[in-house]
Amino acid sequence: TSLPNALGNMNTLEVLSLSGNRISRISSSIFKLTNLTNLVLSNNSINSFPYKLCEALNKLVILNIASNQLSRFPESISHMQELQILNLSYNMISILPDTIGIMSQLKYLNVEKNHLSVFPEFHHCPSLKKLNISKNNIKYIPQSIGICRKLKILNAARNNLSSIPNSITSCKK
Repeated sequence: TSLPNALGNMNTLEVLSLSGNRISRISSSIFKLTNLTNLVLSNNSINSFPYKLCEALNKLVILNIASNQLSRFPESISHMQELQILNLSYNMISILPDTIGIMSQLKYLNVEKNHLSVFPEFHHCPSLKKLNISKNNIKYIPQSIGICRKLKILNAARNNLSSIPNSITSCKK
């Protein structure tokens, strides 16, 4: 099941929640919803996230696509420059795009219960306050986590970590 084409005609829509349905694909009609600030598509059967959607919905502040069947997420996520909350938990993602590490407005990133073994480097995440990487197979947290100076909550439970980087002490209020 996909979204109806007529949905694209609702160009003033700011919040769209379609959680807990049987949606299996994101149709191109959603690309026209350029005023969306909050998109919730959790608990569906979505297996791909179109890279063009990141370019079209560049006003998004909240994106929740948890509990789907995603195995990848596009590098074009960096086009969502206003994004503050990104929930990709409970999917099948094995590699996160490197561009996540440059999202300057991102405050909360949840990638709990995916298939991650590596976490990308942080390059510019001055706003990141909460990071949930629990229930993956991550072997190490990059030293660059130290640039996340506002980080208050790090949940790295149930991974394959053997150490925590010293740079984490740079994360403070």
